[in-house]
Amino acid sequence: CLCNHAEANAIMHCAILGIEAGSKDAILYTTFVPCLECTKMAITIGIKKIICLDTYPETNYDLIKEAGIDVITLDKKKIQHWAKLLIDS
Repeated sequence: CLCNHAEANAIMHCAILGIEAGSKDAILYTTFVPCLECTKMAITIGIKKIICLDTYPETNYDLIKEAGIDVITLDKKKIQHWAKLLIDS
């Protein structure tokens, strides 16, 4: 892929802005659990938690678990319910 993934882009912007993610118990919000390269970046800067909507079949949970990162997968049905309420109001 010739473009940066959103996770890599967010991590690079933290570096540019001088934000120390690891010292602030940073949380990475993303659509899917990050790919291997983005996971390695998240580990390197000290991300403590990943919140996502879904996973890829090739997600390397061993690496994430070894790094002590919590992964929380949001309940899509609840999100759809609340989104519908917002749209309908």
